[in-house]
Amino acid sequence: MPVTRNSLITWRRSWLVGGCIFGLTVIAGCSSNGRTFPTGEVSGKVSFKGEPISYGKITFISTGATGDFGTGIINDGAYTLDAPLGPCKVEMQMQTDENKYAVSPQQMKMIKAKMKAMKDQGMKVPDELPVTKKSSFSLPEKYKMAEKSGLVLDVKTGKQTKDWDLR
Repeated sequence: MPVTRNSLITWRRSWLVGGCIFGLTVIAGCSSNGRTFPTGEVSGKVSFKGEPISYGKITFISTGATGDFGTGIINDGAYTLDAPLGPCKVEMQMQTDENKYAVSPQQMKMIKAKMKAMKDQGMKVPDELPVTKKSSFSLPEKYKMAEKSGLVLDVKTGKQTKDWDLR
């Protein structure tokens, strides 16, 4: 069969259409935030002895054999995340206000040198860096591991709310 201009165009179109179909299939497969398991949206508030956790992380880990999990950020006590359906164990880590903006001694040295250079160039620079507010508490160690936390939730399809007041 001789190669003609029309057969070449048809061949190129076939590859183009095939590539588009493949691309759409990949996009459709990734449309659930990379999740390959069913999830439910869980939101709520996290506090310790009545005081909201300023910043941290909450993770729901399925008790099923697959080990699926969903993680969300706790910000000013509030969180929202997609968690695997069914019974989940929950773990939480807290980032305290004390270490939220922590920098290494090397970084601090560089910052102070940069501030001095800016001041030498006539720029208005504060004499000292602001001190961040220290948290009045930290979470007990047991909440950092789902196996030890004692926190569980049966996640359902759709949206649900769960507040946690840890002690």
